[in-house]
This record gives sequence, structure tokens and C-alpha cells, in this order.
Amino acid sequence: MSSILWLRRAICMLTLLLGGCGAGSLVKSNQPVKIGSATVTSPIEWNQFSYGRERMWTLDGSMLNALHIYTRIKDREELTLAPRRYGRFRNEGQLYRADMTELEIVELFADKLKSEGGVAVRSRALRPAKFGSLPGFRFELSWQTSTSNAVFGAGGLNYRGMVIAEIQGKTLSYLLYAAPEEHYFARNVAHVEKIFASIQAKPD
Repeated sequence: MSSILWLRRAICMLTLLLGGCGAGSLVKSNQPVKIGSATVTSPIEWNQFSYGRERMWTLDGSMLNALHIYTRIKDREELTLAPRRYGRFRNEGQLYRADMTELEIVELFADKLKSEGGVAVRSRALRPAKFGSLPGFRFELSWQTSTSNAVFGAGGLNYRGMVIAEIQGKTLSYLLYAAPEEHYFARNVAHVEKIFASIQAKPD
């Protein structure tokens, strides 16, 4: 994705200005990739950038398409694992809590979008889904980037996102794919569905 929601990751990838950003690598097609407690396989190649317990995959640049993978977010950790030193990226209102319901987690994502400048944020289609062998859930997101908070000229775009997540063991793991609604989201959504279906994850 990376519109406003994942601005820190976009800056990391596009400019390498933030210290600690992982070096880029290539995710090869049909080769399992282990990320924390999960393993996923993609039918196509992606450019990968890593940072701790997260991965960001993109095809054309994070403002045009990105798949974000986070594993084992713990109680009171920020939704995107932003550390305290990153100031506004660590909004205390977007901390995951182990007692959250699925609906509250959906609202957490929506609040994160709004706090980073997203407007007309919508969530829908919350439903059960398998996260590997674990019970999980899915939902969809849509929003617009505010022209007053445009990053890299991306203001005013309509974005769509889809999330698959699980909260077993009191931690949150999720995959988020997002891209501009026009052209980019639909172009690779079938590939991302195959990635979602490929997830391998087991209870601790």
C-alpha cells in the first residue's frame, strides 16, 4: 500500500532516509518465505523490504501497490510496530490490546488510516477466514488520501485494501494488501488471494 497509513515504510523504501530500514531483496515466485511465525508463498516475484517482524512487498513502488506482513504483535504494541522514537507514527490510540474483539481490530485499522490523513475511510465485509491452520478473519478497507497531506504526489487518490488476520495466543498477525483503486488494486488481487491461501501458521 502504502499510502498515508504506511508512510514510514514508504519513506523507508523510497528514500532510505530512516535508520534501521532493511535492505531490499527479491521474493521469488513459488518459493516459501518464512516471516516470523508464518510462511507464505507467492505465484509472482515481489521486491521485499524488511524491518524486524514485518515485511513490505511491492511490485511498482509502495505508493502503487504493497503487501504488508506483520507477525506476533503483542499486547500494547502499535499496530504497525512503530517504536516510540518515531513520534506521531506511534499513536497511543492505535495500540493493539490482547482483549480486543475482531470488530475492535477492524476499527483500529480505520483509526490508523484516519490518524495518518486518510479521509472517507470505510470498512466492510468482516468475516471468518482460515489463517493457515488457525481460525482467523478478513475484512476490506477503502479510503482517500487527503490532498493536504499528499506524499510523493499521491494526494486525492482512492485506495482499496484487504486484510487477513489472526489473534490466537493473544498476539495479532496480519497481511494487508492495498493499492490505488484504479488499475493497480484489481491488477494483482488474484495473486494476493493466492498468497492469502498459501499461509502456513500453527498455534504456538
